[in-house]
Amino acid sequence: MLGLFCFITLPVKAQTGSFESPGRFKNAITLLCGNYYFPDLHSFEWNVIQPFSEQFGLSYSRRLNSNFSATICYSKWNNFLLPNDRMIRARPATISVSNEMTRGELLRRQLYKSCDASFDYNYVLNKKSQIKIGVGISNTIGVNEYLDSVVRSAVVPDVSFTYTHKETHSYWGVVPVVSYSYFVFNGRVNAGADLKARKYWGLRSSSVEVDYVLHIGVNF
Repeated sequence: MLGLFCFITLPVKAQTGSFESPGRFKNAITLLCGNYYFPDLHSFEWNVIQPFSEQFGLSYSRRLNSNFSATICYSKWNNFLLPNDRMIRARPATISVSNEMTRGELLRRQLYKSCDASFDYNYVLNKKSQIKIGVGISNTIGVNEYLDSVVRSAVVPDVSFTYTHKETHSYWGVVPVVSYSYFVFNGRVNAGADLKARKYWGLRSSSVEVDYVLHIGVNF
């Protein structure tokens, strides 16, 4: 992934037109906070108290010319217990995948983190705002919890004991992204929102992951 990023950040011939305020800056470091959603696993639930608390990230972008840029991004599911987390879920940074209780079934995914490298097109809306459309490759790694067996109590009716084990796995995939940014302080600071879709090969628990993210960054 690092090799790909170095390759796409080779000098590119500048195109006509420029983004007047932030065009003076070639680099950006951005903080991200948001949530992740799995359309085929769960109904959409909005956390009104902490709507952007389930995932955090950091990205670095390099502007290649007035229209194109390259970005690397690291993000991780939040495993810190924020004030409202105990009301939402018993296990932070965890999603339930299946309740079929079949031996060998993947029950939960935990503590996932991702590294992305993307190539982006910057579409200028006006002097203070732009939309970025990109696509890249991603590697994600996390803990999967599998069902080993369910043993029913011979003493207490309707009581059973569930035995599981955990394995760490990583997967490669693709990640398209759409991002809106608004620039202030003569283009030195940008803030906005991102929408990402993640598709990983070999990850059986979900066909797609959708990330909705807020960001704030500095340009230099």
